[in-house]
Amino acid sequence: MRTLCGEDKITAEEIEFLKSKDCKIGLVIRDLTEIQVSTANGTLDAFRAVETAKELGVPQNVGIALFAEIKPEWSINHNWMISFAQTISENGYVPAFIGNTDSSKNFNFDRQCSHFVQATKDVDYFGAVFMYNRSSAFC
Repeated sequence: MRTLCGEDKITAEEIEFLKSKDCKIGLVIRDLTEIQVSTANGTLDAFRAVETAKELGVPQNVGIALFAEIKPEWSINHNWMISFAQTISENGYVPAFIGNTDSSKNFNFDRQCSHFVQATKDVDYFGAVFMYNRSSAFC
């Protein structure tokens, strides 16, 4: 996985190379803040990610995931997750989240993710929840 924005973001040339090799692409959104993800509306954050992906030439409607990275110490709002996922999905990408579900460290992500799954179980907004902890690599 590569980042969608920031210092080591993926380039348009890399996107083209990966597409030519029929590779799966997962892009991480690392410029979010706790203030943003703890609000009730993630629509603007999602539109910003979608526009960045389009500018880089990331193809739509081919199963490419845009992962919102949620830091382990952050609080998050499941309504932010729902509106973020809905906007990402409506724009041709797979909504996904990276977060630490180790409830002994921060129960908030685990609880809010559960609310998100329950609230979206009858719609196709759920992409993936990618879990990690600081002592291991991505799983």
